[in-house]
Amino acid sequence: MSEVISIFPTAISVHDIDVNFSDEDQKFINLCLNDQYENTGNTTSYDTYVLEKLPILKEKLTNKINFHFYETLKHVKESEIYITQSWLNLTKKDQFHHTHKHPNSILAGVFYLQTVEDDCISFDNSLRVDQVRPSIESFNSYNSSLYNLPVRKNMLVIFPSSLMHNVPTVKTDQVRISLAFNTFVKGVLGKDDQLSRVNL
Repeated sequence: MSEVISIFPTAISVHDIDVNFSDEDQKFINLCLNDQYENTGNTTSYDTYVLEKLPILKEKLTNKINFHFYETLKHVKESEIYITQSWLNLTKKDQFHHTHKHPNSILAGVFYLQTVEDDCISFDNSLRVDQVRPSIESFNSYNSSLYNLPVRKNMLVIFPSSLMHNVPTVKTDQVRISLAFNTFVKGVLGKDDQLSRVNL
């Protein structure tokens, strides 16, 4: 008998979010898109708490974060996960978003307000790839260091904040607009008898 056992998989969840922005919401979003600073490869809004002014969207994203945290990852409900910072990224033709991760965060999320042709988020696992790298005949989830996840408008992607990711160069005249956010927890973490309890 022979079998392959998959251990320590990475949970990434994808959700379609039904949202209709009011005229006031759209005015605020446009304001943020016109008030950006230069990031590495693209631009980011100076406002890093945009979801505080988009409460309906924030509630919908929070519901999906809760599902991922409690139902998929099975964390106990002594702690509450919540969105901390949130910001808008703007990526135009010939721009990209550099490879990065999100420090001081547990789960990260990206919600797509506008996508481009063949759009994706690229996850980079190269730091965990073996030092010895034989030539690969065909790639699969066991031997790949990169994974391109196709994205579309009104799609939410949730993933571990420690997972490196980037956005490839936009090659069309379309503009890519994404809303990214971090999360953290408050309440009780850990257990007394495991010497790991902390109140946040």
